[in-house]
Amino acid sequence: MTSLEGRLSLGLALSLALLIGGAWWLGHAALHHTANAFVLSRLEHDAEGLLGALSFDAQGTPRLESPRLTPVYEQPYSGRNCSGSP
Repeated sequence: MTSLEGRLSLGLALSLALLIGGAWWLGHAALHHTANAFVLSRLEHDAEGLLGALSFDAQGTPRLESPRLTPVYEQPYSGRNCSGSP
């Protein structure tokens, strides 16, 4: 038969392990949700900006009009370069 102190220590250890595991899982899920929401909002914003600058010539070929692009596409090393070069 185990002592009362041993049973209490085991119960406390299990409770703490469950509590820490639950907090880790909750933080992990919240971080992923926040990151996904941020990426989706950036992509939606970029799509709206590009669609707003899209026009078609007489042959129906799509092209981007530079004056209608948002200024972020003009910033060097922004990762949003529309000139065709990386």
